[in-house]
Order: sequence, then C-alpha cells, then structure tokens
Amino acid sequence: MSREQHAFYTLLAVLVLTAIKGYVFLLTQSLSVLTEFFDSILDIISSLGAFYAIREGLRPPDVDHHYGHGKFESLVAYTIAVFAAIAGFYIIVEVIQRMLYGFSINVGLLSLLLVSSTVVIDVLLASYNYIGFKKHDSLALKANFVNYLGDAARGIGVLVALFSATIGLYFLDAIIAVVLVGILYKESFELFRESSRILLDEAPIEIVERAKIAATRVKGVKNVKKIRARCMGNMPFIDITITVSRDRSVEEAHMIADNVEREIKNEIKNADVVVHIEPEH
Repeated sequence: MSREQHAFYTLLAVLVLTAIKGYVFLLTQSLSVLTEFFDSILDIISSLGAFYAIREGLRPPDVDHHYGHGKFESLVAYTIAVFAAIAGFYIIVEVIQRMLYGFSINVGLLSLLLVSSTVVIDVLLASYNYIGFKKHDSLALKANFVNYLGDAARGIGVLVALFSATIGLYFLDAIIAVVLVGILYKESFELFRESSRILLDEAPIEIVERAKIAATRVKGVKNVKKIRARCMGNMPFIDITITVSRDRSVEEAHMIADNVEREIKNEIKNADVVVHIEPEH
C-alpha cells in the first residue's frame, strides 16, 4: 500500500472520529471531551496535510526545485505543531473559566460507549500509520502515528473523567483536560523540533558519519576531506570531497568516485550523492 493510500484512509477514519467526539461533547459538555474534539479537528488538518504533503513530496526535482519537494512534509508537520499549540492554549483558558465559575457534566451509557469506540479506532489508526511509516520512512506518517497513539492514551483519560463525573467528581474532568493539554504540548514540541531540523537544513550527524565510513572503505580513497549533508523528507543529499593519489589517471579517479557513490548509496537508503575529487597533497 502506498503512502498516499495510508494518508487517505487515515483521513476517512479521522472524519468519523471527529463526528463522534463532537456529538459526545454535545451530550456531556465535558471539557476533556472538548479537548479531544479540538485535537480531532487538528487530526483532520494533519491528515489532509499528510495526504497533500506526501503527494507533493513524491514529485521529482524540477526547474524551480532542484532538490525535489521533500521538505513539504516537514512544512506540514511544522504547521500542525503550531496549530496544536494554539488549541492547547484555548483549552487552558476554558479550564480556568470553568474552575472560576463552576460547571457540570452530563454522562450517560451512550457517551461512554462512544468514547470507548474512539479509543479502539485510535489504536487501530496508530498501528496502521506505524506500518506505513516503517515501510515508507515518511515523516508525515510518523507524525500521524505519534498523534493517534497519544489520542488513544488521552481517550482512556477521558473515560476516567466521564466515569468520575457519574459520581459527582466533576473537577477531575478539568484536571484530566490539563494533563491532556500537557501531553499535546509535548507531542507538538517534538514534532516542531524534528520538522524544524529539516526545514533549517540541520546536518544529520549520523548520516555524515555513515557516509564517511562508507567512503573510506573504497580502495583508492586516501582521505575524506569534506562532507556536507541535509535531508529533504526521507531523502538525504550528500556532497563529499575525497582525495586520491596524484599518480591516478583521470579515468581511474572517476572510477574511484563512482565506487564511493555506490558504496554510500548501499549504506544509506534513498541517498543522492555527489562526489568531488582532489589530488592528495
């Protein structure tokens, strides 16, 4: 199954989840449920963004984008993190207002069953996107996996809040809502940090080290003088400068460069490698 199909089917499931959570909020007026409803709205944005980002990210390099469109996924992930932070702030304001002015929650069997069903769906979605992430090494699908795994855990918290409300412990709903917002902020920060690294072309140290080791294994390479690397989505771009003996002919030097390129590509999946040659001093 392709990355696009993973993103599309996830979107359909999220639409169902959002409708369920919105209906449960109307039934209960629970703040923890409202938190999850807003989170599901973000999930819709996330799934739409992932679907579009994957389609754009798969486009090959063109005249205006020499390194392809892989950063589009990171841009969408960054945007989702910002939206999540804004939604969390709104929930915190709502918690403060409710604690100041008081509130009540209406809980019935239907609302408990509906919330339980959302937990099951979230677990299935997390598993589905994890499989897609491992298969395609997609940052967008990884973002979905982390998000829905968190949704499942938070759904259990919502169930606790609703059960507590049945015995009059309404304040637990506000407390759990604050905990859920904390988890949401943690996930958002991690997604923000990871996407920012790619958008700002932070050097992938592990890839640089693996490329250097791979290059030094090639016969004829005297030294690895310089390496530069950056990632575009799941595709590393590596520029490496090697030195060869001055006694080598141009043909031999180019053969060594070809071997270095081949060795690095065997070591690093999806790598785009450019090898520069200099004579040894």
